[in-house]
Amino acid sequence: MEARIDVVLCVLLRSVQGRVQVLVARRALDSEILPGAWELPGGKIAPGESARDAGARELLEEVAVDCTDAAHEWQDLGVVDPPPPEGRPAPRFHMQAVQLPAGVVPKAIAARSIAWVQVKSLADVDWPDTTRPAINAVIAAHGR
Repeated sequence: MEARIDVVLCVLLRSVQGRVQVLVARRALDSEILPGAWELPGGKIAPGESARDAGARELLEEVAVDCTDAAHEWQDLGVVDPPPPEGRPAPRFHMQAVQLPAGVVPKAIAARSIAWVQVKSLADVDWPDTTRPAINAVIAAHGR
């Protein structure tokens, strides 16, 4: 069995009028991997780095949301081993969820664009096949 690449996927949550939403990002069109595809913010976990710490780092780098201090309560949604994308190594997604800090407005830094999507509508987004199992985990955890 081929080794997998450990990747954190961040489930940044907010509630608007009682409806739970998740921040999603659209990859740049010139991205080497899955150009223009929708995804959850995240990235590779560095050696010795926890999934939570990687998630906090990635949110800061990709969408300018600072959840690095201990006041933020992270929820571990588990690990998802999706099928590998064609011609690429298989990822191992470490799913980490956190609430959007009050008064913070995310910005698309490393993405072409970002959007808030209600959890119940996540299944309707055109996700890459590799990402869909992770999205199903988000829906199971927060779909109420």
